This record gives sequence, structure tokens and C-alpha cells, in this order.
Amino acid sequence: ALGLRAWGVRRAGYRAQVELEEAVVRRQAAVRTLGQQAWVWSVRILLNLLVIALLGTAFYGVYWATGATVDLQEMPLVQEMPLLKLGVDYLPSIFISGVNFLLPPVFKLIAPLEGYTRSRQIVFILLRTVFLRLASLLVLLFSLWNQITCGGKAEAEECKTCGYNYKELPCWETRLGQEMYKLLLFDLLTGLAVMLLIQFPRKLLCGLCPGALGRVVGTQEFQVPDEVLGLIYAQTVVWVGSFFCPLLPLLNTVKFLLLFYLKK
Repeated sequence: ALGLRAWGVRRAGYRAQVELEEAVVRRQAAVRTLGQQAWVWSVRILLNLLVIALLGTAFYGVYWATGATVDLQEMPLVQEMPLLKLGVDYLPSIFISGVNFLLPPVFKLIAPLEGYTRSRQIVFILLRTVFLRLASLLVLLFSLWNQITCGGKAEAEECKTCGYNYKELPCWETRLGQEMYKLLLFDLLTGLAVMLLIQFPRKLLCGLCPGALGRVVGTQEFQVPDEVLGLIYAQTVVWVGSFFCPLLPLLNTVKFLLLFYLKK
């Protein structure tokens, strides 16, 4: 009961702080001159161009990684090194997981610079993160479709016999299921890495340093938006891949149970 009461007090204090900050931002926006308005909108346009550039780079990287996997696997150096060959096999999933891990914190750094209120900042962060995660998955599927159908050219030499590129992808259904399985696996590995390398040391630091340093560095809050986005992304992967990898829903359930009990 005391814990819930303390949490309620902290929550009310946080809400009051957010409302005060938003009131200050609105008051500042109301008294801006025309030149200041032009400067603010110029900064916003530049920051949005930066976001678009980051997203475009990420999507191109996913497209390149998916398309280059087959060519890289045929290189003699890759064939001679099993570990390198394994990395090449998982290259699209590694790239997508890395992008999904690195770019959302960048979006969180960019949002306060745009001069919006706290609530609008959260909206922009969520929209950009959702677009990044779901669009990267769509780019992966498009790249796979491009490989399977020879870029949509049924008359191409590789696709004449079977209607798809059977030389590079003898069983394209298996390849698609494997990619969804790899995404699920690396999503789990990313969650474990964040938990063991970031969250757990912070918790230890909070316990070992009860002073101001421990409170600043070790204080952690349950991030509802991030958790919800993770659920949406994982469920989308399951929906896409369950037809080609029937055990994917079960594996996804095991993944969330494992992460839940480790976080608990």
C-alpha cells in the first residue's frame, strides 16, 4: 500500500511538472516575434529533414543487406569462415535490430529541439518509431519479393522455368519464415542485452550508491510507450511469418515470458 501511495505521489508530481512545462512552452510560443517564429520553423524543417535522412538510410541499409546476402554467401572468404558465414546469413536481421535499437534514442534527442510541448514530443517520437519499425519490416519483405520474382520480371532468365528465382531461392517460403524467425531471435537478444548490460548495472548502481548519483543514474521507470511498441512490432512479425513458420507464435510467447520474468 505504501509503495502504491508513493508511486501515486510521484505520478502526480510528474504530471504537474509536465503541465507546468507545457504552460511555459505555450506562453513562450504566444509571445514569439515573426523572426523567432521563422527561426523555430527553420529548425523544425532541418530536424525533420535529418529524421527523413536517417530513416532513408536505414531503409536503404535493410534493402541492401537483404539483397546482398546471397552474393556475400558465395564469396570464398565467407565460405571458409563459418562464423562469418553465420553473420552474413543473419545480416538483414542484425541490421534491422540495430536500426530499431539505435534510432529511437536519436528521435528522443531530436524531439526536444523542435520546441514542441512534452505531449507533442511524445507523439512525434512514437510516430517516428512506429514508422521505423513497421516500414523496415515492409522494406525487408519488398526486398525478398524482389529477389523471389526477379524484380517482377516473369520473363527473366532465372524466373522462366518456375515463375520465381528458384536458383537463388529454391524454397522461398522457407526463406521468408527463416527471416521472421531471425527477427524474433534478434529482438530477444536485443532485449536481453539491454536488460543485462544497461538496466541491471543501473539497478546495482542505485543500490550501491544511495546518494544523489545513485538516484540520477539508477532511477528507472517503466516506459509504457516503448513496451507497447515492442509488442506491436513482435506481433507484426508473428502475423507475417506464422504461415511460413508455424512455431513462431509459440516462440514469441516464450520470448515475452522470459523477458517478463527477467525484468520482474
